[in-house]
Amino acid sequence: MTLCTRQVSLSPPGYSVKSVIDPTTCVNMHNHYCWGFIDGSTITVHDVDPDVAVLQHYKRCHFTASECRQMMNVTRADDTILKYRDQFANVVSRKLAEIGRGHVSESAKTTDGTGP
Repeated sequence: MTLCTRQVSLSPPGYSVKSVIDPTTCVNMHNHYCWGFIDGSTITVHDVDPDVAVLQHYKRCHFTASECRQMMNVTRADDTILKYRDQFANVVSRKLAEIGRGHVSESAKTTDGTGP
């Protein structure tokens, strides 16, 4: 298992929202937000200051190749995930074993080459 310890710049507010929605108030639902609320529903929006918390999204870059290269040229170290390495590897290994796919190596390396 390889853990990336680099972080790109934070997205601007409202770019990639994550919502907790009362389904009894929503008429049409997207996977990230409600498209239409029932008349009279109370809608409360809370923005979380990035100094308090950020949503970690570990995935491949989905922009154009040049945009992805440009974003990856401006990164900062972020080893937050490393404190969960052993717990994460154990859970993934257990789940992989359940479906007969092997296990996560004990010698998982980070992308910067450091050891477990």
